[in-house]
Amino acid sequence: MLQTATQSGMASTLAALAVSGVGPEYLWSHPARIAKTAKSAVDEAARRYWAPSALATIVVGDAESTTGSLSVLDDLMIA
Repeated sequence: MLQTATQSGMASTLAALAVSGVGPEYLWSHPARIAKTAKSAVDEAARRYWAPSALATIVVGDAESTTGSLSVLDDLMIA
């Protein structure tokens, strides 16, 4: 997410890019790169990085009332 709505947001974004070795041209070329991305590439990235098996989910609440509905998850640990 680019936080460029304010001057300080723009300065912060440019500073973060500079520290990473990326120039300000990234801000202008980024929307075009996103527009060129194929849906299949987005789907593949989502499967790889956002798959439930790749995430650690933490549920806070009463163990007795939530365990039943969460029992379908693999590696369920109640602490």
